[in-house]
Amino acid sequence: MRGVALAASLLGAACQSAVHPDLPPDAPGTILIVPFAEEMLVPVNPANPAGPAIGVLRGDPQTGASDMLMRLPKGPIPMHAHTHDYALMVIEGQIQHWGLEGSQDIAELLGPGSYWFQPRGVAHAHNCVSEFCLVSVHWSGPQDVWLVDVPEAEG
Repeated sequence: MRGVALAASLLGAACQSAVHPDLPPDAPGTILIVPFAEEMLVPVNPANPAGPAIGVLRGDPQTGASDMLMRLPKGPIPMHAHTHDYALMVIEGQIQHWGLEGSQDIAELLGPGSYWFQPRGVAHAHNCVSEFCLVSVHWSGPQDVWLVDVPEAEG
């Protein structure tokens, strides 16, 4: 149930107020350097400051491609999908990632430096097994998310 609430908090509110107000607009030929500060991570749902948080590094996740840091709390995020591809690298913590053909029981633990590319429209789930996971995400287009029904196994 916690995972469903977590995914629901990502729906709709994922990037509504997460664009950092001090970042300059993208300009061709401009180097952008963003030093890390814990304060840059904004809760996705302000009513749940211990829930997922994002810090936009470049771009606007509501309108196009973007780079961001995401801090995920311990626990699973249910099967879901996105309209656009993303690439993710684990910075801190250990996380599991699997698709419809896999399961949390057999998903490999991925630690710092681990990477995955998630194609658009392909269902997947995660489980942060640490107290929190800090990841860097590059979105190829606007960020969105929708829950995917998982068929019950016949037994």
